[in-house]
Amino acid sequence: MKSESNLEPKKFEIENIHGDRCDIVLNTNIEKVTEEENTRYIFDSYRMNICYNEGMENKIENNFDELIKSAAKKEYDELAAEIRKERNRLLLETDADMCIDRLGIEIPEEEITITTVIKIAVAFFKKIFSILKNEKAKYRQELRDITKQEGFPYNVKFPINPSDNKED
Repeated sequence: MKSESNLEPKKFEIENIHGDRCDIVLNTNIEKVTEEENTRYIFDSYRMNICYNEGMENKIENNFDELIKSAAKKEYDELAAEIRKERNRLLLETDADMCIDRLGIEIPEEEITITTVIKIAVAFFKKIFSILKNEKAKYRQELRDITKQEGFPYNVKFPINPSDNKED
């Protein structure tokens, strides 16, 4: 997670020691920014709860890169899962709009002939094409493509449901 402080962060800290567990805070990519008389630090910070034992400082120092990699992957996976969960919820909201029974195609109760089948097929495909080209379909595709956005999952912009743009 991106963090900011006016104090220079330590490379790592051990906190909340309770029995055989503790939190470690890992800081990396520390950048010093000086503007006029103010200095601040921008950095990536990760928190992990791990087993505590004597000599933790040396173990962290010796495995720092692997710990950072593991913490960054965990953060990425958790955030990506949250984004996908929200995307799936938004898709579910619009599923009913895309159901075949909502096409409004009527099948006559009279005897089925080739002419009737052709009329039904033409009406069906016209309706399908109009649905696939409408704003709701584009919105749903943008939701499915959300994982392809540059910056995913840290910087994601959800598309706006076209139903939300309609005036009541």
